[in-house]
This record gives sequence, C-alpha cells and structure tokens, in this order.
Amino acid sequence: DNKCYNPCPIGYVGIDKVCEKCQVNCESCMYSTEFCTSCNQGFFLYENKCIPSCPPGYVGIDRVCHKCVASCKLCENAIDYCTVCSDGFKFYKNKCYGTCPDGTIPSGINCIDCDSNCKTCLNTIDHCISCKDGDLLYQEKCYERCPTGTFASGLVCKDCNSLCSSCESSMDNCQSCKDPYLLYINQCVLFCPPDYIIIDGKCVACVQPCKTCEETPTHCLT
Repeated sequence: DNKCYNPCPIGYVGIDKVCEKCQVNCESCMYSTEFCTSCNQGFFLYENKCIPSCPPGYVGIDRVCHKCVASCKLCENAIDYCTVCSDGFKFYKNKCYGTCPDGTIPSGINCIDCDSNCKTCLNTIDHCISCKDGDLLYQEKCYERCPTGTFASGLVCKDCNSLCSSCESSMDNCQSCKDPYLLYINQCVLFCPPDYIIIDGKCVACVQPCKTCEETPTHCLT
C-alpha cells in the first residue's frame, strides 16, 4: 500500500525490504510467505504449514497440531485422550497402558474391568486375587462374610477342619459339627462323655448333683 512498516503488519513477512502477504490460511508467517507461524480459523499449524485437519497421531488444539503422547497412536480433544494405542500398549478408558491398571486384566488390545466384587483379578474377570475394602477372599471369590464352613483370617476366609460344619477364629474352634459328629467343648466327637447328654447335636453337661442324666441336664439317672 506504498507505506513503510517496521515490522510488517500481521499476515505479512518482510522479504527484500518488501512486506509480502503470507500464503492463504496463514494468519502469520516468517522467513517466507509459506513458513507459517499461526493459522486462520479452521486451520491447524503443522510443520509450519496450515492444514484443515491434523495428521494421524496429532490433535488440533488452539489451531495447532500437537503430537499425541507416545502411548497413543491416535488421540482427540487432548494429547493424552487416546482413541487407539501404540503397539505394545493396552486401551482402557481413553488411556494407554503398558501394564493394565489394578482392577483390570488384559483382553486382546484392551484392559477390562474385574468383576465388581474384586479389587484385583487374574486371567478372568471373576478370578479375584484381592477384594474391595470390607470384603473377604475365598476360593477366588469375594464375600461380605465368610461362607458356612469357613472362618475369617485377616482378609481371607479359610476352611474349618473336616469335622466342623462351622467354626470361629480358627479351623479347630468348631461351633457346629457335620453328621454324625457332636459338638463338645468346640471339638467334634462321635460320643459325648458319660456326664453329658445330646441336645441339638451338642454335648450338654448334666447339672449337679447329677452324675449322669437323660432328656434334660437336670433329669438325673445317677
């Protein structure tokens, strides 16, 4: 426009003392009309060119193509919001992992959630190896309370001994017995001592002065 500028207006570059207009789609440029430093609306800066969409592995943010993080093969909206993972990585909730996070297991190119009761699992989603807070692990499953025939020991349930149908605190502290055994002082026996009678599968002591009794602890035989 036959005026002298220092520097050239935005959208122009000084070449041989003349302000030359940047190429179409460049908002600003330097060194040459094709060396873009920013782009017009609707275009993205990539290797000093303004292009309508970023190439694979890049995402357009504020009119600039940004490279996805290394673990992402493709991303959108943000450099770490992955849509496809690079080789050797697993996809989970728009992130890419070298090793699936706790609470998930690998399945093909993805990580999938363990069963809702598991804190962590192995090989299959319902093969629990640890449980969420408050739950107890038994035979690769998680329970709010230990199943019948087991007792709580730390974060796991353990089996009662083979004669107990239920136990508490330890495998030999029986609370009830399997048929035909009888509960006697937290042990399972086949016969009650002479000064006991059987009531509901338990050995119950005769009451003094009875040495032996029947039907009730107070019904003395001797």
